[in-house]
Amino acid sequence: MHLYNLFLAGIWLVLGLGLILYDQAQPGRGATFKIGDTNVSLGWLALALAGYNVIRWWARRMTRQARQQHESTERRRELARRDREFRESGREPDPNFQFDEPPPGKSSV
Repeated sequence: MHLYNLFLAGIWLVLGLGLILYDQAQPGRGATFKIGDTNVSLGWLALALAGYNVIRWWARRMTRQARQQHESTERRRELARRDREFRESGREPDPNFQFDEPPPGKSSV
């Protein structure tokens, strides 16, 4: 699994919250930058990066699930096609490879 995006999101989350709390506790002395007439904490940038990593993790997870579902569908379609072609060919299944029932004359103990 690709958990490194969640790991990075956790690191960015802790860093972002820490910076925001530090800026609240020590106004004007923390890590801030000016936008217009306001000081913005760098913690918000770290929180944005945490959100970005969560979104990347979620997207990878959804892509992996879609790929697995597609592969499963393709496998079932291929097996159905083979079964249909076998039935349409008119051949009989080999009794040596029918494992649904025990062979005649042998008891199942």
